[in-house]
Amino acid sequence: MKTLEQCVVVVAPVGRDAALTSEILAQSGIRARIAPDLIDVARRLGDGTGALLFTEEALLPAHTPVLLASIRAQPAWSDIPIIVMIGNGKADRAPGQSMRQLFGPHGNITLLERPVQFETLLAALHSALRARRRQYDMRDYLAERQQQEEQLRETQKLESIGVLAGGVAHDFNNLLTGILGNASLLLENALPGSFEYQALSEVVKGSERAAELTQNLLAYAGKGRFIIRPLDLSQMVQEIARLVQNLIPKTAELRIEAAAGLPPVEGDSGQLQQIVMNLIINAAEALEERRGGWVHVSTGLFESKAGNEDYLGKPVPPEPYICLTVRDNGTGMDAATRKRVFDPFFTTKFQGRGLGLAAVLGIVRGHRGYLQVESQPGAGTTFRVLLPPGRPPAREAPVSAAATPEAGGKAILVVDDEPSVRSVVQRALSAKGYRVVLAENGQMALDLFNTAPADIGLVLLDLTMPVMGGEETYAHIKRASPELPVILSSGFSGASLAERFAGKGFSGFLQKPFSAAQLVDKIAQCLAPLVR
Repeated sequence: MKTLEQCVVVVAPVGRDAALTSEILAQSGIRARIAPDLIDVARRLGDGTGALLFTEEALLPAHTPVLLASIRAQPAWSDIPIIVMIGNGKADRAPGQSMRQLFGPHGNITLLERPVQFETLLAALHSALRARRRQYDMRDYLAERQQQEEQLRETQKLESIGVLAGGVAHDFNNLLTGILGNASLLLENALPGSFEYQALSEVVKGSERAAELTQNLLAYAGKGRFIIRPLDLSQMVQEIARLVQNLIPKTAELRIEAAAGLPPVEGDSGQLQQIVMNLIINAAEALEERRGGWVHVSTGLFESKAGNEDYLGKPVPPEPYICLTVRDNGTGMDAATRKRVFDPFFTTKFQGRGLGLAAVLGIVRGHRGYLQVESQPGAGTTFRVLLPPGRPPAREAPVSAAATPEAGGKAILVVDDEPSVRSVVQRALSAKGYRVVLAENGQMALDLFNTAPADIGLVLLDLTMPVMGGEETYAHIKRASPELPVILSSGFSGASLAERFAGKGFSGFLQKPFSAAQLVDKIAQCLAPLVR
């Protein structure tokens, strides 16, 4: 409770009543403010008033309606206690009744007949201030509840959009697999420099650019992590700064302050690079070609304290974090823009898809991190990414390259519900001499496998299918043949799948969309241990 909220406003225009009353209250530890009239009270009613104390003479006909209008305009939680000192014997007679009618049937009014005993006045004021404190408690509760409801709605909105974005990206990646796979397969047999070669090259490049767009959608959905390993964030910032220098306006000064010796962060290199690059480019674009514009990128340790919050107002646990900070002295953002800055397809720029910062949000969430944003119009913007520290990288033994193995005469079982994916995989593998068996769902794959399990040398298994999904199919196949290589494939990314299938012996993951060369390389990589 603030001191101002315990203030009693006194209006007693006759004699020294106001001064004497204020002195008595001060001696009892009650803060008082003397107001000249009810109009002054009405004008300052929102200044944390605890209670109103009037004498009968203060209720002038010209002033009282102004005060009543101000009282009725208070928020719903507010019911300011009013104590009126009136003449002896008037409380239960016509003057007192008319006064109660003036303030209405629900008016929080107490009438005290003069002369008022000191103890009686103090008791009435203490009671009024206690009631007022409860009103302020209710105000704080309602404000906190409203904030929590807004956070919940925002979280539900982000989750809903994330589910939609992830689903669209998954389906789009299935379609791109057919386009990219067939185009890359034809490109391998096209004569370099020919019209066909040039046209197919453009198809492949367009498919790869479309695949990058779907990765942005997957990143926003929090499903865009791939290979998780310990990474040096400071080194990454320095490397990316050299790359993006040519992508930002020449009038923008890029300042790098990368701390040395930071603990590593565990994440996907490509995804974290995307965070750094998107934030730098976004900051540079906010400078709008102004002279003297700068973007400052720094890394360091950040010790979160109790009460620290992310951009949505959610608490950030009080733990140590590796911090990436990107600041600019650009145009800044107002509150409405800050609220929507991470929404997919929202952009304040003439050109742009509005997915850059949306992807940043998804990547940070996928890495169990937090985002903070500080910005005011004309005062620039600061983005702060907080990532949990990881373990130091373990030394890896060198792996010797192996020749592309054969399948030993056994078939490769391809399980996918998308016809275009099955056909392009069959063409690509058949061209390399592999024998291919196709199944459009898990149940059909099990039927084929159980008919001749010894004839299957490897399984390429999609995870999202009707009838029987990939996870259930995988369990059945591994139960029957634990050593059989199984490559999982999905339009989603492999990080969450790696966690789900950890310790279950899957041989590899093939991210859709993939080219014919990527498919063949993955098959060869998984068959190599069997022929050594």
